[in-house]
Amino acid sequence: MDIQSPLNDIGSKILNYAVFLASVGTIVMALQEVVKNITHWRRSFNRKQLEKWLNGDLNVRSEFMTLTTGGYESEDALFDQPVEKMMGQIQAAANMSLDFPVEYPNLYSFLAKVPTEPTGKTPDHDLWKSFAAKKSSETASLTRDESSDAAKARARLGNLVVRKLDAFQNETQYAWANANQRISVLVGSALVWIILYLSGFTKEVAYGWGLIWFLAIIGGITAPFAKDVVSGLSEFGKRK
Repeated sequence: MDIQSPLNDIGSKILNYAVFLASVGTIVMALQEVVKNITHWRRSFNRKQLEKWLNGDLNVRSEFMTLTTGGYESEDALFDQPVEKMMGQIQAAANMSLDFPVEYPNLYSFLAKVPTEPTGKTPDHDLWKSFAAKKSSETASLTRDESSDAAKARARLGNLVVRKLDAFQNETQYAWANANQRISVLVGSALVWIILYLSGFTKEVAYGWGLIWFLAIIGGITAPFAKDVVSGLSEFGKRK
């Protein structure tokens, strides 16, 4: 029994559907990029995420913007970057506030404090801030243990701040990807629905209206991944 012909027919149909969905996915992605550039969606999103992270504290925000941009003139340029690049500026600002906690007390306190402080010893953020506030002549008179304790506190604070920044980056990237995915599905579903409707699908197929909604939703969900399917099927065909 020859099964090659049915398999070729099935493969051809799958490839046609995949190409259609890949085309929809490409159009949706292109539309998204155009809308992002026109509306500066990324800038607004990153600014909103930062405001949420800083809990709306204007004093912390003022010091943060001073250390990341030198003022407010470059604020739009800071937020209109991918999260990975923006985090480089945030990391530099965090390091500066840790090195000079007296000059930037609000940002330092925001970054260095933890919800629960250890009992029975001076918190790291107080220990390091007290050490950093001393003059050179005063630090020279400290014992080796006192200097060592301050250095260890600074190292622990550095690790703590890195973890906080990693958490902020992960949350921002997740929220950004989730928002883009939802919009892609909605726009892709709408585009598939319009294409099927204009093609007369509802008139040619039984239960057309119900089926068109079902296919539109499925198409919107699978459109972003259809490129991989088309690429895989194309490679499979070449190997044959």
